Amino acid sequence: MERSYNITLKIIDTLCFILYKINMLQTLAELLNVTNEELKKLGVLNVYLNYDSGYYINIKLLEKTDNPFFKSSYSKILEHFNVLYDFLKDSKKEGDTFWKAAFKMFNYPEVNEVCIGLAKGKFGKGLTSKKLRIEILRNAKEIIDSGNVNDKIFLYLEIFSEKVGVDLFSDMIANIILEDIKNYTRHINQTLNKENEYYINEVKNKNVYYLPLEILSDIPTPKFMCDIDSCITKNQEVKNHMNDIIGSEWRNRTSEEKKRMVSEMIKNDPKVYSEFSTAYENDETELYDFNSDKIGSTKLPEIAETFFTTSHSLGQNVNIMKFFDEFKDKMENNNGASLLYENGKIRRETYCQTFLQIGLQLYYRNNEIDISRECNLGRGPLDFKIVTTNQKFALEIKKFSNPQIIHGIQTQLPEYAKAEKIENLIYVVFDDIEDSDAKYKKINLINSIANDLPYKVEVVYIDVRIKKSASVYEGE
Repeated sequence: MERSYNITLKIIDTLCFILYKINMLQTLAELLNVTNEELKKLGVLNVYLNYDSGYYINIKLLEKTDNPFFKSSYSKILEHFNVLYDFLKDSKKEGDTFWKAAFKMFNYPEVNEVCIGLAKGKFGKGLTSKKLRIEILRNAKEIIDSGNVNDKIFLYLEIFSEKVGVDLFSDMIANIILEDIKNYTRHINQTLNKENEYYINEVKNKNVYYLPLEILSDIPTPKFMCDIDSCITKNQEVKNHMNDIIGSEWRNRTSEEKKRMVSEMIKNDPKVYSEFSTAYENDETELYDFNSDKIGSTKLPEIAETFFTTSHSLGQNVNIMKFFDEFKDKMENNNGASLLYENGKIRRETYCQTFLQIGLQLYYRNNEIDISRECNLGRGPLDFKIVTTNQKFALEIKKFSNPQIIHGIQTQLPEYAKAEKIENLIYVVFDDIEDSDAKYKKINLINSIANDLPYKVEVVYIDVRIKKSASVYEGE
């Protein structure tokens, strides 16, 4: 009986350790046992293995690349779109042989092996929804039947549906050029003198495929392939024509409405498609600056490693607030806040979240601490769930400038706690706005809400405003 009990304990310990390792942020560089700098010299994206980084494969960069493994990728994509176009053009009615062929072909699961995109968890779905695929194909068929377009129309996929953005288009591209991605991955492993053709991402239980930096961009907000306003306003002829059709209504429309309007105009006017496609082709795409790396996927691991040089023990009586005390001190008094800025502006919230997660892992690096990123049990994604040997914490992070700052603690955090059955809540506020009466009213409201919640709530305010140096004050 005792032997059986000990074996059970060992199995539980092993499972806990596996879960702990899965939820630790691990980079491709760590998996390959190389430095981030080595990967950067090879031009390879150093992804996180257990959540998607906010990059996408940019077809315009792919078209121009000199990378020998992707030189023919653009032509493969055009050939794929040409076949799809012909199927829809030859289809006489929905459900016939050509329609079924197009529907079967128009199915693009997320290539989870590349670890890019916007998936809220380990796996993304890609462009696989039957309902969305039918909607897009119906719209495409209608536009194709107007006779005003050519087989490049699928380059502008987003005008077929307001639900389509760069992340889904990138999923399409990754599927079409998957063999090129695999060949590139094998080449990089050979260059690094690795024995394996592919390496396993233990988090996803899939191979890891690599992508070159030169074909990637960061997913914009709103997340469309091209800024329709930019495409139209940069070309005076297009702008004039659009104004002739819809007048002043254009500038008052949302991006989604503009996409629908362009789609309708293409069906009715051949000139619109010609002008829109020309404007899109001429709209310049800038290379993503991986040196400044506003997303932080390639930069943050290096920064955090120097920021948290020593490891701390959790012990039996967990005091997770020790980390936040030290983190707050480093951010406010040791120039840590500057790491969250680029060109004088604070970076996006996901960057701050990632930095804090890496900090937690490094601070407690020798402990079995489970940090789950954006877990979801039906009430929406929670920023972090932290599980130690004897406690669970729900952690939500907001910049003060986020309009949802009150909603975060009033609604989000309690709902998450209820869904996850967690009683210890931590609400971290990155204070990035200047002092004002309105700001302090919000602080008082946040504190009041925290005190009234039926949970143990810690509110941590971290001043991340860039301060003048002491020498500047002395000289004044």
